[in-house]
Amino acid sequence: MKAKEVIILILIILVGIGLYYLEDWHLTFKNDWSTASFPFKFSDQSYEFEENRSLEPADILEVINSHGQVQIEGGAGQDIILTLKKTIWDKNENQAGQLAAELKLQTKRDGSKLILSTNRDDFRRKNFSVDFILKVPASTVIKVSNSFGQVRINGVREVEVNNHHGQVDLLDIGGQVKASNSFEKMSLLDIEGACQITTSHSPVSLVRIAGPVNLEASFEEIELTDLKNTLKVNSRHSPVKALRVAGPIEVESSYEPVYVSDSGSAVIRGHHSEIEIDNLNGQLEIVSSYEPINLKRIKGDITIKGKGTEIDLSSVQAGKIVIETSYEDIKLESFTGSLDLNLAHGDASLSPSDLKDNISVNLQYGDLSFFWPAGQRARLEARSKGGTIDWRLSFPPDENSSNGISLVRAFQSAPAFPEIKLSTTYGDIEIIQQEEAVSATADEARL
Repeated sequence: MKAKEVIILILIILVGIGLYYLEDWHLTFKNDWSTASFPFKFSDQSYEFEENRSLEPADILEVINSHGQVQIEGGAGQDIILTLKKTIWDKNENQAGQLAAELKLQTKRDGSKLILSTNRDDFRRKNFSVDFILKVPASTVIKVSNSFGQVRINGVREVEVNNHHGQVDLLDIGGQVKASNSFEKMSLLDIEGACQITTSHSPVSLVRIAGPVNLEASFEEIELTDLKNTLKVNSRHSPVKALRVAGPIEVESSYEPVYVSDSGSAVIRGHHSEIEIDNLNGQLEIVSSYEPINLKRIKGDITIKGKGTEIDLSSVQAGKIVIETSYEDIKLESFTGSLDLNLAHGDASLSPSDLKDNISVNLQYGDLSFFWPAGQRARLEARSKGGTIDWRLSFPPDENSSNGISLVRAFQSAPAFPEIKLSTTYGDIEIIQQEEAVSATADEARL
């Protein structure tokens, strides 16, 4: 027999086996996994059977399940109350009842731990799902391993969850949370302890978390609101939105935007990630590439190291601003504090609120517009190699040009004044009175 004929024969056999199982199980696959506790349904009738148990309490309760839901609620009761819900897909109710009777709860005690599971692995045909519905003492530590079903836990002491292909909801947890999930949403609300979260293809929402948060996620949106402690996020292809984070923030992101608002200090590392920060009260450090940075209402020192990053900064009260970037333009408006700016292959527009601190600007292959605050004085030195300097202030400076270098100085006899040093290589400098800039903007608006 030729190799080609052997391959065809194997394919025929595989197709036949597949058709046999489809006929035997009467399977119909569902496209909407988000609403299913079971990844597929059967064309046979479904039958539900419930088993109720009262179990002695345990310090630690572990539930091991697959293809079903796990719902756990903590309360004032002393015992563990279990409802085991079995959903069977079969041709008739008698056959379904027989299978339900064979599908048994398994319990195991290991010291202070109680482990609940089923004998699911004993069955060749998996035409059923099992839901664990439990009421437990509020002091119980919960551990859940599940797949293809929702996990919802409320009002217990601590939680550890490992779930796949099912939504995870954790509410009102008195201690720490460790949770992982994939392909369905994860939501945490009112958590008192530390949270360690790992997700893939799972939207994440964390609200009112008292302990520190450590989050690793990919490919879905991350929303974080009202966190009382530190936040550390490592995201890949996941938009990050953090609102009202009291503790220090550290975000490492790629290919999706990062937005932070109404928070404390932050360190943001973005690769192809647009960064927007509004109303930050603390030190800010950004390392970014190839996407814009937009900052406003920042009260604290700012350090930015970029590559191919457009920067727009406004309403900043800083002790110190340090910026190093390239290949895009920079606009700084209404800022206070010392400035150390190095820019290559881009233009810069600077409008300080005052001149109470030193400013140093070095541009290569770009033009600089400096808007001088009205009534302010500072020792100025402006230098352009291969370009020009356009002086538009009302008082005359000292000017000198030689060997392709233009030099302008002003107020050099006042050593107590702050020092302004502006330098360009192959670019022009214009120094403009701020009232003139405002008037020119108004004229453009009228046109």
